[in-house]
Amino acid sequence: MHKTLARQVDHHVQDVSQLPLEVRDLLDAISVTYENFDQDRLLVERSLEVSSQELRGFISLLQATLDSTSEGILVVNTKGQLMNYNRRFVEIWEVPDGVLNTRSVENTLAHVFTLVTDPLGMQTFVAESNSGQSNTNTRMIKFKDGKTVELSSRPQLLDGKQVGIVWSSRDVTELLMSQEELRIKLDAL
Repeated sequence: MHKTLARQVDHHVQDVSQLPLEVRDLLDAISVTYENFDQDRLLVERSLEVSSQELRGFISLLQATLDSTSEGILVVNTKGQLMNYNRRFVEIWEVPDGVLNTRSVENTLAHVFTLVTDPLGMQTFVAESNSGQSNTNTRMIKFKDGKTVELSSRPQLLDGKQVGIVWSSRDVTELLMSQEELRIKLDAL
């Protein structure tokens, strides 16, 4: 008899052999059901473990893909919560680990606003992008240290429904400097 059923029967019945044959047959059927349930539960647990391992592998691959891009990526859900980011984002925006560990968009933006020459313009850009009035917003952001970053936002869609915003940024400082040098050389010619 299954151990759980045996405990229950021992609690309520003094001598199982004194029970009518129909009741003992019922107890045997219940015992088999318990055993089948245990086997099914073990199978489901193993299946969940395998699925969890596959999911962890997929998430790891996705993060490695994000980290291998040349653009900084920040993902924010519709509730304004920081969902994901890559290393390049951290490098471009010089975000300290302590700020990122809070997973707070407000803390991250507060840090970013200290770096740029026009924090109010950046706040306006973020608000416009969050309002969802357009699909893609792009703006050049100048840093106090002379760096220029192209910042874009796009809605993150899942089954056609917006679930967040994906911010991508790339440091275009060297590109702009090269263009300026070329313009100066062309003007000289």
